Amino acid sequence: MRIAINALPYTDWQGIEVFLAGLLQAWPKNNQDEITVFANQKSAAFLQPLPDHLKIKIIDFKKISRPRIFLYQQFAFIAELKKTKTDVLLCPSLLSPWLYRRKVVIIHDLAPFIFKGESGRVGKIFWQICLWSAKYFSLGLATISEFSRQEISHYLKIDSAKIINISEGCPTLALTNNQEDETSLKKFALAEKKYFIYIGNVRPRKNLANIILAWEKFNATNDYQYYLVIAGKEDGRQAALKDWTKKLNIQKLIFVGFISAAEKTTLLKKTQGLLFISLYEGFGLPVLEAQSLGVPVITANTSALPETAGTDGALFTNPLDIEEMAKKINQLVHDEALQQKLIAQGKLNVQKYSWEETAKKLYENLRNK
Repeated sequence: MRIAINALPYTDWQGIEVFLAGLLQAWPKNNQDEITVFANQKSAAFLQPLPDHLKIKIIDFKKISRPRIFLYQQFAFIAELKKTKTDVLLCPSLLSPWLYRRKVVIIHDLAPFIFKGESGRVGKIFWQICLWSAKYFSLGLATISEFSRQEISHYLKIDSAKIINISEGCPTLALTNNQEDETSLKKFALAEKKYFIYIGNVRPRKNLANIILAWEKFNATNDYQYYLVIAGKEDGRQAALKDWTKKLNIQKLIFVGFISAAEKTTLLKKTQGLLFISLYEGFGLPVLEAQSLGVPVITANTSALPETAGTDGALFTNPLDIEEMAKKINQLVHDEALQQKLIAQGKLNVQKYSWEETAKKLYENLRNK
């Protein structure tokens, strides 16, 4: 069987890319199959080295841009797939060749259609077409949580049995030694500080404004002993958030920008806890990352987050209730027994997730198409 995997659209190391990398590293070996990963120069760099039974074909774009990649997918890529007699194309997200029918599309969540501010008017039209293509021009759909499976079924008005839930695995985090930890902590001036951390972007659904307001309320009642570290790509939304916090004179915030894999490991290992209290997530990988390192997690009681974190694996809160969020942070800080319980339950929860199982489910689904 000839299986193609579409890594062409990806140029940054974010959630989809972490998912795809984990999937490829765990891809089952079958000598009867020919697996080809189509990538651009950037995605090829962060996905390699691949297992020996996967081969990569790099499409060398003279200038990488979303329009160029989009046009290539819709025309030249379809021609290439037909020429090589590809049996099925796996698209790790909604970014796919729209009119190519022999594809399986993974829909991680419906955020562009659920939340205002996730994309503009043109963007929303674009994502609607992508979703329409996935529904009407594909062999099947997959997603990453039971929450998303039911939501997609309802939104697209299709039987949930036609959507496979492959889940996700726990990301393999970089290993760091004491010297590397000291270097990272010194870089961000955190060596002697007690801090909580948020990791992710600043999209509206990430709920950063409410998290920060809850943080300020909590910290004010604790003599401002703690810092909140915000790690993620520096863009216009983050700049606007920084300006907003300055106007409100919110203290003890540290924006560290995009961090390396090693820096992420260090900052998680040394934190008091992860604050990942989104309004909406299709899965929520940072929750598993924190749990795998024995870090207590405070997360939202909405969307897929309770499913991902496990019933007892996190401290849950209403993401719209600033007072409640502040109380939960305070509860975690002052209750050592609770801390130890969350750490223990979190480590148990992580064991439920395996990239090997995720890849196996998806692979078997593809082979049945």
